[in-house]
Amino acid sequence: MATVTGEHPNFSIRLDGDTIDIPEPFTVCNPHLLPYTETVMINDRVASIEYENNLKVGVRVLVFEPEHQQQLYVLSLSDE
Repeated sequence: MATVTGEHPNFSIRLDGDTIDIPEPFTVCNPHLLPYTETVMINDRVASIEYENNLKVGVRVLVFEPEHQQQLYVLSLSDE
């Protein structure tokens, strides 16, 4: 578990029990948690849907830290 401490483009998180923030270069995020635009076809017309940033300061996230501890993977939002 971790908490978002900085929003995109200066994304950072803090793992529970840690005292320092982990900056974006050391994290890999599920791309659907960050702001993005999707182009879709609705009634034979092209439309764009814009999704907002889900990783706002204070949001709790589920993370995975592999054994090599080189990067941290942000998997999803937490239910907490």
